[in-house]
Amino acid sequence: MLILFMKEALNRIFKLLVIFSISLNSMSQESTSFACSYFPPYKIKNEGDHMGIDVDIISEVYKSIGKKNKYIFLPWKRALKSVENGELDALCGCSYLKSRERLFHYSQEVGKNSIGIFTLKDNNTVIKNIMDLNSHSVAVVRGYSLENELLSSSAKVVRVKDESQLIRLLKSKRVDAIYSFKNPIMYLLKKNKIENNLRYREFKSSSYYSCFSKKTTNADFISEFNKGLSTIRKNGIYEKILIKYLGDPI
Repeated sequence: MLILFMKEALNRIFKLLVIFSISLNSMSQESTSFACSYFPPYKIKNEGDHMGIDVDIISEVYKSIGKKNKYIFLPWKRALKSVENGELDALCGCSYLKSRERLFHYSQEVGKNSIGIFTLKDNNTVIKNIMDLNSHSVAVVRGYSLENELLSSSAKVVRVKDESQLIRLLKSKRVDAIYSFKNPIMYLLKKNKIENNLRYREFKSSSYYSCFSKKTTNADFISEFNKGLSTIRKNGIYEKILIKYLGDPI
């Protein structure tokens, strides 16, 4: 009798633990905590209604699926570790790495990072790839991986501290071109109401995604998130967000 009683008690405890686990998981899906790292125009902190492209996209996705979420701004390494450990639920944006598959559920593509060359429109030099920059003066933000790529060419590399300096150097014709991520340049032109007399040539692009911790998020929720992402692409909200930050495409 005692053994049967103990088995029944253990069975009930197990069922309660399962219910509790499901309840916690459900709660985490109702309100998702996103770790974001400051990188305009994708993630911006304390600029009124301009929280960043990725933040706005995610907010609209959650609105469309009737869920709640919040954003916590952290340095990239800390943000990554927080989501890996399940302390926070998701990264606002991250690139795909096979090694991350065991840690994260990937959403559908949230956006693309385009990298290329900006020149002035009155500069008729034909630049199709990085090797065409030989003998040209090209500015790049110091510390970016793009700097090392330029060093593989014979370009005259000018290093600066940020994208604002890139624009000033190009506009004043102190360099022939700038090598940069596209959207940060487009964002600064629009934000500061600078005349856009630039030509852009894309060299490469890569997709990025919202990445959800497997410790706090189930695969079914990713399907729901993707459905919301598809909805805002179809109804035009996604495109409006891009125009809000970047202006009309060039």
